[in-house]
Amino acid sequence: MNKITEKQQLLLLLTLALIIRLYVAFQTPVIAKDGTVYVQNAIYLSVGNIEQGLVGYPPGYPLLIALAYRMIGNGELAGQAVSVLFGSLSILPFFFLTKDIFGRQIAWIASFLFLFQPFLVQHSGEVTSESVYIFFFISTTYAAWRALRYKKTRSYLAVGILSALAYLTRPEGVGLLIAFVAWLPFHLWIQRTRLSPRMAGQFLCTVLIFAILAAPYLVH
Repeated sequence: MNKITEKQQLLLLLTLALIIRLYVAFQTPVIAKDGTVYVQNAIYLSVGNIEQGLVGYPPGYPLLIALAYRMIGNGELAGQAVSVLFGSLSILPFFFLTKDIFGRQIAWIASFLFLFQPFLVQHSGEVTSESVYIFFFISTTYAAWRALRYKKTRSYLAVGILSALAYLTRPEGVGLLIAFVAWLPFHLWIQRTRLSPRMAGQFLCTVLIFAILAAPYLVH
């Protein structure tokens, strides 16, 4: 019998995640209080009313709902669809982060447990921003890990983009960028090395990309 491949593992994890979160979505008969605001903002954004669409909450989640709303035509279902999708996709960066640190076998076990984490499952079926934020949170963490470990410029750029998307989903997302930059002196101390011009440039690019993406909302 052939061993299951990594792609097959990921497909199985994604399928299980999707089934579980769809079930929870269908078993959630009442929209959350915050969900009504997200849906209303999304509808405003879908018709180009930017001022009303940015009232109360950052634009990330409402924008995603607005995109889904154009296809589905129902604001609440669109919000649930976005939550289910991102709640399911969160398994991917979690798997790769765990695999990079602990190996494939541990990643498989940890990811299987991740599928059934009650808080994550619950919010994946509701019209709340938690699932989208958690996806960007884990993705940013994975990019930051790869940036510091492998020192690839594309990973630093990914940190800037993903942390900005996390911030545009929930305000506390800015903490991801702050933590990444604040970790620099500890990283240099652990590695017993000095800050090179290349690494300084990489960190600067990370901050600049975050600032560029977040600037329109900050200015507003």
